Amino acid sequence: MGKKRNARSKKLPVRGMVYFIGAGPGDPELITIRGNKIIKTADLIIYAGSLVNPLILADARADARIMDSSSLTLHEIAGALVKAARQGKTVARVHTGDPSVYGAIAEQIAVLKKEKIPHEVIPGVSSAFAAAASLKKEFTVPGVSQTLIMSRRAGRTSVPERESLASLAAHRSSMAIFLSVNMLEEAVRELIDGGYPQDTPAAVVYRASWPDETVIRGKLSTIAAKVGKEKIRRQAIILVGDVLGETIGEPSRLYASEFKHGFRPAIKGNKNRTAVIAVTRDGAAIGRTILNSIRDAYLFLPEALHKECKGSRISYYDSLAETMEMLFQTRTRVVCIMAAGIAVRMIAPCVKSKWEDPAVVVIDDRGKHVISLLSGHWGGANELAQKLAKLLNGTCVITTASDVRGFPALDLLIKRLGSDGFSKKTLRKIQTNMIGGRPTGFYPAQLRALPGMEEHDNLSFYNSVDELCASGCSAGVVFSHETPSRYAVNERFLFAHPKDIVVGIGCNRGVSAREISESLGTVLNNRGLPLSAIRLMCTSAVKKDEKGLITFAQEQGIPLRFFSPAELNSVPVPSKESPVARRVLGVQGVAEPAAILGSQRGELILNKVKTKNITLALARMAFAVLIRESREDARE
Repeated sequence: MGKKRNARSKKLPVRGMVYFIGAGPGDPELITIRGNKIIKTADLIIYAGSLVNPLILADARADARIMDSSSLTLHEIAGALVKAARQGKTVARVHTGDPSVYGAIAEQIAVLKKEKIPHEVIPGVSSAFAAAASLKKEFTVPGVSQTLIMSRRAGRTSVPERESLASLAAHRSSMAIFLSVNMLEEAVRELIDGGYPQDTPAAVVYRASWPDETVIRGKLSTIAAKVGKEKIRRQAIILVGDVLGETIGEPSRLYASEFKHGFRPAIKGNKNRTAVIAVTRDGAAIGRTILNSIRDAYLFLPEALHKECKGSRISYYDSLAETMEMLFQTRTRVVCIMAAGIAVRMIAPCVKSKWEDPAVVVIDDRGKHVISLLSGHWGGANELAQKLAKLLNGTCVITTASDVRGFPALDLLIKRLGSDGFSKKTLRKIQTNMIGGRPTGFYPAQLRALPGMEEHDNLSFYNSVDELCASGCSAGVVFSHETPSRYAVNERFLFAHPKDIVVGIGCNRGVSAREISESLGTVLNNRGLPLSAIRLMCTSAVKKDEKGLITFAQEQGIPLRFFSPAELNSVPVPSKESPVARRVLGVQGVAEPAAILGSQRGELILNKVKTKNITLALARMAFAVLIRESREDARE
């Protein structure tokens, strides 16, 4: 394929050929390389008058014949094209923007076909895209709009009734309206009558990309008056839609770290967002109640409900199956307001394992029953179901064995307190052992403070790993940074790294997420610690906008905490004061005091280590603090 493209790009203009060329919106640098090449070699150039920047024709041959088509009829234009081509000449028919959008090339091509004249169309940059570039806006923002309508209001050229602005406005998608600025008041009235709210963002861009470009922003209720003051009546495009406002929408899945495709595997990251999907009008009402309670939630509704259910966090779908598949891959929690049977059939092809699947909760469309359907512990469906049942005054239905019997959920326990890398096979054996009533031990002993731990006679707690291993327990769970090889244990004992490491970090402006990853990875490897043992990253409050740091934390799903200068100066640290930190930030240092504060004055296990742009320190949070935080999380 690559060789074919290269051959095409080097192809010389053909004699006796007519080329329809998109000159772009106006800026001569926005014409394609191929279009410019044709103009340079053409014998005859027929261009669309004042709509085409004269500089685009500056590279034409000195002996080329150049014609302005603004005063010519179709018969005259077509006659000139046919005559020159039959004489073996290269002909450039230059249109503004892209020829396929209101370029009137169809009628010219019809003549060329009838006369058997070879021809080719070379695309160009539409003024719609140049206008969006001037506004620095995207037409297709996930969660806001995924459709761009390009149209015009009926004038001397009629528009089919089904394509009237009022009809198209019902979609409330992004819209680019051509050739209509001289009828702006009428266009606005039709758009509002068709469904756009009066406060919908709108803009008019006059001569996009030209030196005298003018951009006018407003809302549908104000844009006509603003444009009227500027006396703009032609050569302008009207843009309408929520994408022109300040709504951020949802991140694109294309570049999301957790979204895999043929060119990139999924990267574990923070996709901590909730999808709520309904199929009925009553379900939509429940979904909106959930949106008001869960800030990271987005609601997905059938396209048929788009007129009556609107909001900045509401999207609409045509295919329930395709939408469910997408949500299953991209969300950590999916709330299905529908019959359980429908939900099961929709997610069945996507289910992999309890360790990978998102939490799935099913709610009937009257809100009476809230069912934890999938990934109850590890995914958090049980907790979510309890929260939603309380919100909706419904009955929570949980069927996981440990919950039914009142035992602690070991996978949830490890998720809250431990890091990745443990044996899931061993965990299943221990869970079965515990629920079966056989002796099961835990280290450290502070674990007895967690709900459900002391309610069962077969659970015991120990102050050392040696004591647990010698206890005679048929299974056990150990939270320790020590390696299992030190102890004579078999697969009945699970060792998990506590998620208790707090990273203090100071960094220069502009440091990349990759450099942070490499530096922190080296430090952790030297200490024999996994990345997943990090509970928190802490730094100075002046770094709240540090892009590389924020990106790294988001990709790894690690919370970030920021401390003020007063807080950073409030704790004693072992290392000498940093002159740079004192001069620039007014603090004794960043990495060490941030690590100590973030660990709630835990043990500093690594004094600050400096690389080119980064300073790192590690602290360990006391296990009793982890227990307290876990209890607080469970209560929430």
